[in-house]
Amino acid sequence: MTTDRIKNINNFIDSILSQEEWDNDYNKRIDFLINKYIKQLTKFNYIIKDEIDSLKMGGYVKYINDMDELIWAGALYKIDSNYIYTIKDNQIIKINKFKNIIFYKNHITQQDKTRDIFITSLDKYK
Repeated sequence: MTTDRIKNINNFIDSILSQEEWDNDYNKRIDFLINKYIKQLTKFNYIIKDEIDSLKMGGYVKYINDMDELIWAGALYKIDSNYIYTIKDNQIIKINKFKNIIFYKNHITQQDKTRDIFITSLDKYK
């Protein structure tokens, strides 16, 4: 004879997704959110959690919070084990790197723009 407690435990265990199912649901959510904010995320790249620590300081960060809102976070300032710190309007913003979906765009300097113009002008002489 099973009690209500055992039934609740069994229902809870049955409701837990496998890793493959969870990954599939997570990827669908990311695809949906990228399509939802496609104009605002132009030139931004979705960052996989494992790649966050290799980002360059000074790049631009946007993230999607728990309520599926896209938020402009500012310029990347510092990365530690749990958080990403950005600077926006002279304030430091602390972003949980495991809880939020993070997008990144490299900082583009005038030197980068000049190099691109020079390279495209060389293409004419091929």
